[in-house]
Amino acid sequence: MEIFPFLLTHHPPEPDVLPAGTYALCGHIHPAVSLRGAARQALSLPCYYFGPRVGMLPAFGKFTGFYKIKPKAGDAVYGVLPTKVICLSEQPGRADE
Repeated sequence: MEIFPFLLTHHPPEPDVLPAGTYALCGHIHPAVSLRGAARQALSLPCYYFGPRVGMLPAFGKFTGFYKIKPKAGDAVYGVLPTKVICLSEQPGRADE
C-alpha cells in the first residue's frame, strides 16, 4: 500500500527498487537492539529502526521473536520499554535528559 511518501509493506524492500521519493515502512523483521553494561549485563529490547530509505516496526507479541539489528551511523533507533519509548541513537549536539 502506498500513502505517498510512504510505502507500507510486510517485507522490507531492497532500497534500490524503491520508487524515488518514497520511504518504506515494514513489520516482518521485528527489530531488536542489544544493550550491554560494564559488568557484562545484557538486555535486548524490541525497537523501532529507521534507516535512510526503510523503517522497521517492532513486534509486541511474546511468540514473534526478534531480529537483532546492528545500526549504522546516521540510523535512528528507539527502544521500547514497558511504559515509554526511548531514543538509543547517537545524536550529535543533543543534550542528555
